[in-house]
Amino acid sequence: MTTSSAPVRANGRRLRVTDIARLAGTSQSTVSKVINGRADVAEDTRRRVQAVLDEVGFRKKLVTTKVSNRIEFVTRVFDANGSFPLLQGLLHWARQESLDVGITELGREGEYAADAITHVIDGNPYGVVMQLSSASEKDRGALRSRGIPVVVIDPVNGNPSGDLTVSIDNWTGGLLAARHLTGLGHTRIGIIAGPESALSSTARIAGFEQGLREAGVTMPDELRRSGDFDATEGYRTANELLTLNDPPTAMFALNDLMAVGVYKAAAEHGLRIPDDLSVVGFDDIFPAAYLGPGLTTVNQSFDDMARKAIDMIVRTRRGTLTDTSVVLPVRLTVRQSTTAPRG
Repeated sequence: MTTSSAPVRANGRRLRVTDIARLAGTSQSTVSKVINGRADVAEDTRRRVQAVLDEVGFRKKLVTTKVSNRIEFVTRVFDANGSFPLLQGLLHWARQESLDVGITELGREGEYAADAITHVIDGNPYGVVMQLSSASEKDRGALRSRGIPVVVIDPVNGNPSGDLTVSIDNWTGGLLAARHLTGLGHTRIGIIAGPESALSSTARIAGFEQGLREAGVTMPDELRRSGDFDATEGYRTANELLTLNDPPTAMFALNDLMAVGVYKAAAEHGLRIPDDLSVVGFDDIFPAAYLGPGLTTVNQSFDDMARKAIDMIVRTRRGTLTDTSVVLPVRLTVRQSTTAPRG
């Protein structure tokens, strides 16, 4: 048996670590350290936290070390950027193995990571699936040290050592986008990339550049922009590109949410898609087909990614896993957002 923190009540209200931290004037991670008897806490801070714990009648509860039937889905922020369709797939394929799925958010900047990973470990899940995760190698190592299988979906910083990985062929996705746009006759193409630290972004750019080279098209630095994988950044960077003296006739946004931002920027500049500006996205998430016009985008199957992740966890538990890294294919879904440039 192990111990973990249990919510307590004050004036009939359940108190959690966040409440204790606020009352003690310290961080959640420090409260967790005090609760778990860690030595790396200043003595005066420890006394202050302990006083609050005593005042509210905090107690520790016993938690069984028995493996649960729960798959924990760990992501930065649960949003439309792949998290929702991947969760749908995880729920479906986990159900086939009589498993449940839970969700843990680490925060956009990983601000909840320390407490969140501790919570996941305490729950002793059947396995963990991480997507766009800011969990450190230390955090993932802590999970593996407890014998918890960890599958990283499309790892952002290369293949993590010791983790199982399910990726997509990001390079080919970029190549397909470039071939499509150059095949339509576009030669001045803007690219809106994701964070420079994201492996998926750099791979998509590399494939796109290869496609441009095949067509004899160059892309000057002024047509390159980068930001986070969201609509706000897509809108901001598209505005920058559209205010150039010689703006692009087409844009490749490295995910569909960024492409949504491009649509908004184009409308505000009085441009019609695709007559005045062709747009290609990446992901093929739910809204892509219902934008006006429908978005041409690189399709990655979130359902296949979920299926492989669950399969790898189950096979690890059963001792039958052979492939520790899987790369899934992509395809281009052509809709109405692309056409030949004017003239």
